[in-house]
Parts: sequence; structure tokens; C-alpha cells
Amino acid sequence: THTPREALKFAADLRLNLSQAEKNEKVEALLKDLHLQKCADTRIGSVLIRGISGGERKRTSIGVELITNPSMIFLDEPTTGLDSETSLRVVELLKQLAEAGRTVISTIHQPSSDIFKEFDQLILMARGNIIYQGQAKLAIDYFARINFPCPHYTNPSDYFMRITNEDDILMNPENQGKELTAEEIEDQFSKRVTTLTEAYKLQGNDSTIPIETTKIAEGRVFQTNFWTQFTLLFYRSLLNSFRSPMEYRMKIFQALFLSITSVIVFQNLGAEVSGIQNRNGVLFLLCVGLIFGALQGAIGTFSTERALFLRERLNKQYTVSAYFWGRSLSDIPFHIITPMIELSIIYFGTGLSTSLPEKYWIAALTAITCYFTGTSYGLFLSVAIPKQEVATALVPVVMIPLMAFGGFFVNQNKIP
Repeated sequence: THTPREALKFAADLRLNLSQAEKNEKVEALLKDLHLQKCADTRIGSVLIRGISGGERKRTSIGVELITNPSMIFLDEPTTGLDSETSLRVVELLKQLAEAGRTVISTIHQPSSDIFKEFDQLILMARGNIIYQGQAKLAIDYFARINFPCPHYTNPSDYFMRITNEDDILMNPENQGKELTAEEIEDQFSKRVTTLTEAYKLQGNDSTIPIETTKIAEGRVFQTNFWTQFTLLFYRSLLNSFRSPMEYRMKIFQALFLSITSVIVFQNLGAEVSGIQNRNGVLFLLCVGLIFGALQGAIGTFSTERALFLRERLNKQYTVSAYFWGRSLSDIPFHIITPMIELSIIYFGTGLSTSLPEKYWIAALTAITCYFTGTSYGLFLSVAIPKQEVATALVPVVMIPLMAFGGFFVNQNKIP
């Protein structure tokens, strides 16, 4: 839910050891260089939240990495998911960065002919072997010299992709009308890769360049201390919560629905012996509902932030402990409000105890503890299991044993 300006400022606050005025000046300069001034205060957005365009989102991601003014930039398919016009704008931006003195290295998948013209140097690989390395504009002449001419009016990148793919064997005029087996296709393609690799080596390009290596200092160096990291992460998490309230609205709706249903079923608990079973039932249902709701919500929360956390962590923006405490403490108000709403409606709606007011606060503490327990289990599953679908499927594995040993379905004296 951040805007491009906020995203760049967040990265600057964590990664730059400058004064606040210098950080703000650098952020504004980047917004101008990346042509993000018009959308600087528009939310970036996500799958569920409408925000800036795909090209603007890509440029924002590039800007976050440029905040430290690196001499070399690595990008992994920066045009994926973008239309041809937006992809061209992103590549033109990278071209400008390269002309400004930076080294830009990028993988790219099926670029258009206009994008291909922007490349300075090109490396083509087939099955882990380099088959070309040199100026991009000379690649067509090189492959023509080794009997792999690029047809006229054909996008060079499409042709290079084709000759490094096994499917091109079936399109070979010599194989038209033939039914080749998988072994024959594999044999012909292996020979082609060998031919291309040997041709590359004959050009004198298969030489090893000695480089000087420097031992990297052990440990991680962060530009800010723990409290600064914690404060920034706490503020970002709290801001995200207020800007995307749908998750918390759904949790409150769930609490209201379960509590009203419980009141309908368990109203007039009674003061006789049968009322004991009724009270056990409503308390058990309350605890299970709180833990289930908290557990499911926690799984979805971290799973959506995993990729962002890993990238920022690798960039040495903050420690794991700062992220954990900042992210966890920002949710505490909501983790108190939700169980209190559900408990209050059930407690007074069913008449659990009207004679001893202090019992309410004991029940409130128990409800909040149950909610925090469910959240802890959810965070554990989301951290231990990368895929959200698998983590969600394992929720019953966690909950059923807790329910079985809770003493509601079987007498505690009978539990082994």
C-alpha cells in the first residue's frame, strides 16, 4: 500500500547513512530520473489493490535498488508481464542507466526487435553452454557465418530462441514429414548444441580471464541500528493495516457471526447441572473459533510478505528480529480488539456469569491468550512452509490434537 515516494524513502532511511535532507533530495532525484513524478504519491497496489501501472511498478523496484547508487545492477526478466510498449520503456530506462556509467546485466525472455536493438552486449546459452558472447548487433552476422542464418524480416531474438530449443528440430526442412522419436530429437539437438559450442570456442572466446578475489568480511553490516529498523518497520506495518482494512473487517465480521451464532445456540444456559455442560460447550466453541480465526489470518499475512522480506533481508536493510518485533507489535491492537468483541457478545449474550464481574476479565485474558496462541501457530506454519496452500492444509493437523486433548470430548483423567 506504499507509494513510490514512500517505498524509496523507506529504502533510503534503512540503507543510507546520510542526513534526512540528503535522503529526501536523493529520493526526489530518483523519482525524476525514473519518470515517476506523476505517480509518486499513488499507491503501488497489488493483486487485490488497484495502484500504479506495471511499468511504473517495475521502475519503482529498480529505483529501490538504485537508492545506494550501485555500480552494477542485476535484473531477472524485468519485462515479464508487461506489454510491448511498457517493456520498451523499461529497457530504455536501463539503457540510460548504462550510458550513465552503470553496468546493467539482465536476463530477458523473448524481447521484441525494438528491445533487441537497445542491447550493447549479448550472451546466448544452450544447455549451460555459451554459444555467443559479444556485441548484440554482430550476432546475426556471426550465426550466418556458422551456417545458422537468420531469415529476413525475422526478430533476431525469436530466431536465437528457436535454434536453442528442441522444438526447432521438428521444424527443420530435412525432418518435414518424418515421425522422429524422442531419442532422435535429443540426438540431433545435442549435435546442434555441440556444433554451436565448438564454433564459439573456435572464435577464441573460450578463454579464462584471471580475476582478483577479495575475501568478503564476515558478518552483516547494517546502516541503521535495531531501534531505527524496528520503528520504520512498525510504522510501515501499521500504515499497511490502516490502508488495507479489508482483512481486519473480515476478522471482525467473522467474530460477529460466530458470536451471534453462539448466542442463538447457547442462550439461557441455565443454573442447574445441565448448565455446566452448556457452559463447557460455549467456552470450548469460543476458544476454537478464536484460535482458528487467528491461525488462518496469520498464515495469509506472512505468506504475502515473504518475497518482500527475503529481498529486503538480502539487501541488509534490517535484521530478522527487527522485522519480527515491528511486524508483530503493530498487530497487537487488532489482536486484542477482535477477541474482545467476540467474547463480550458471547459472555453477556449467554449469561456466562452475572454474579461475579471479575470473571469477565479472567475470560477476557483467556480469550486474548487463545488468539495470540493461534497467531503464533499460524506464523510458525507460514515461516516453515513456503507455500500458503500447503500451510493451510496443515491447519487441521495442528488443531485436531489440541481439540482432542482439550478435555471436552473425553475426561481429562482418561487422557494418556
